[in-house]
Amino acid sequence: MKAERTGNRIGILETLFDPVYGTRFIDLMKRRLARYGVMLESDPYGVETEDGKNLVKVVLGDIAAAIRAGLSAEQVLVALFAEPGGESFVTGTAGISSAEEEHVLLMAIDSALEETAPETFTVSAVEYRATTDDAPVATQAPVAVVAPIIVGDKVSGIIAAAHGGDEDFFTREDGRMQVLGHVVGGVINEIGNEFENEERLRSLAYGLSAALDARDPKTRGHSDRVSMIAMAIVNELEKMDDSPVYQELRSSMRLAGLLHDIGKVGIPDSILLKAGELTKEEYHCIKRHPLIGAEIVNACAGLKDLVPGVLYHHEHYDGSGYPFGIKGEEIPLLARVISLADAFDAITSDRPFRAASSHDEAISILTGYPSKNFDRMVLKALVRAHEKGALSFVKIPAKSAGVGEPENEIDEAYGGALKSLPTLPPVLTVVNRMLADKDAPLRDVAKALSSDEGLTSRVLRLVNSAYYGLPRRISTVPLAITILGAKAVKNQVVNIAFADLMNSLGGGRREYALLCTHTIATAAWAKAIAARFGNTDEEEAFTAGLVHDIGKAVALRLKPADYGKVVVESATSGKALRGVEEQVLGFDHTRIGAWAAERWKLPQTLSAAIRWHHEPEGVHDEEGAIRNLVETVHLADILARASEQDPPDFAGTLIEEASQWILEGLGEAFMAEIELMSADVEEQRHVFEDTFGLGGSGSA
Repeated sequence: MKAERTGNRIGILETLFDPVYGTRFIDLMKRRLARYGVMLESDPYGVETEDGKNLVKVVLGDIAAAIRAGLSAEQVLVALFAEPGGESFVTGTAGISSAEEEHVLLMAIDSALEETAPETFTVSAVEYRATTDDAPVATQAPVAVVAPIIVGDKVSGIIAAAHGGDEDFFTREDGRMQVLGHVVGGVINEIGNEFENEERLRSLAYGLSAALDARDPKTRGHSDRVSMIAMAIVNELEKMDDSPVYQELRSSMRLAGLLHDIGKVGIPDSILLKAGELTKEEYHCIKRHPLIGAEIVNACAGLKDLVPGVLYHHEHYDGSGYPFGIKGEEIPLLARVISLADAFDAITSDRPFRAASSHDEAISILTGYPSKNFDRMVLKALVRAHEKGALSFVKIPAKSAGVGEPENEIDEAYGGALKSLPTLPPVLTVVNRMLADKDAPLRDVAKALSSDEGLTSRVLRLVNSAYYGLPRRISTVPLAITILGAKAVKNQVVNIAFADLMNSLGGGRREYALLCTHTIATAAWAKAIAARFGNTDEEEAFTAGLVHDIGKAVALRLKPADYGKVVVESATSGKALRGVEEQVLGFDHTRIGAWAAERWKLPQTLSAAIRWHHEPEGVHDEEGAIRNLVETVHLADILARASEQDPPDFAGTLIEEASQWILEGLGEAFMAEIELMSADVEEQRHVFEDTFGLGGSGSA
């Protein structure tokens, strides 16, 4: 469609994906359309759909059906533009029996729009011809009335209605169609204003929460996790009782969870950051943080509704809490949910005086309390969320991951040059946090990701690459997340960011090109091994393989002359690279990589893979997830080096270099499959090189 138009400022599709804003959109549409004899009866958010893409088409299809009935039209099509420029759109139809009919109608509308003044965008009527499957023979030539959906002063979609047997249809319905277009646009505009207001408040809340994290590093991420856990509880409460109070609670819960501890910024460092046990007076002081927090939140315009969650989150259901000792339903529901989420995260997080408990252990502790500290209905919702696996989306600090203590020697050698290290894009942390929350609205994720133009373009390029081989082109981030799933997009955003970081570290040096070849091969093997055994996530294995040798890239960036000597000495003498690194630098690339990973705040799973992929026995991980990942990268690294031989000797290299206790667990079947796996890995390696641009232009 060539007429000038734009996707609206809030992203219509993103809004429709979100149950809160989507439900609000439907409610407003029902009331506004009814004024013009168009009755929208359905509620698409009241049923489960297969995925977000279907949900959007259901919403638009229901609106199209209501307009069709209200206007006595034969066919109606509603289209919303998905992005600025309007080249991509999603449609909902009523009375259109085939994709061919929809296509013909769209082409007719497109032809009409070419001759329409962009500043007015009024289309009188168009004739279109449907075709048979065999030839473009006209089977009907009805008149379609087309009206724009205007949001603000921009065209954000169209409504088209047709009636082939009524010559007066255009004359009778043109005016009402134009009104309906403005009604739909007006509702979207109103929802957009609500969204923008909440977005400003959310930005303020994130800023305040970040200030608290900076003040008290030992509890960094606590507020984020409490917010996510609280949302999971609300989801289950809503399913247990369809009262509208829970739907209303969703909009404030996320922000209240983020800010529940904000009052701690008013507690002196000598108390807040004290390592030992608090005195009675110090504990009395720290118990003032709900009061201080309530004052802070109450002073922020637009956040006053969050005050109950902040002020009362330490009150207990039996009246034994603080600051006021209120009990039962005297405690606002917002605070009752946050109180339980706060306790759950405290139990499942490491503290100076004890190690973190598992989810199962935390549930056992909370349900076994003799006193009624928590609302039993809220506790039941937490248990349901746990049983359904919803809480697994909330990242728990790993227990004894074995990454090691801070590297003072490396600090002395490289600390002065630390500022010259490139960093990961800030949006990566935001997107990871959002995608870890299964309730995070798609519009939030897409908006955050879109703030980094280079990363966005790389994600879309990846989605449309041979890596996925999709049959159609995907042009927007929301649709990419819908089709691939949030987890896949999260992993690929991480992979792209790391690929760009590696390229930036390498700076085009010859040694770096060799490193990239090995990096991609290791990532491909790690993904293949994870698929073979199924004991670790394939995409996480790929990411770990991608970054496992990042210490080499860091050394090459910070001390290029020294590391150049290492590479040359290893190549000419035949000595193992790690041995030469220890001799020339004083430490090997695994320690350098772990040192950098700590400063980049990488997840402990990746840090462990970087540090221990040559010595998997160094990992002490009670739950096994980190150990499995490290073992996978250990094997992948060896097989990648074996593939560089001519001819490759996979089995022999594994027997010679792999940890014996890992080899014993592989079995003869795995050894026999290596040759078969290698062909697929080699094919995938070329796809990965093209997709992630390693060794090339980075973020181009």
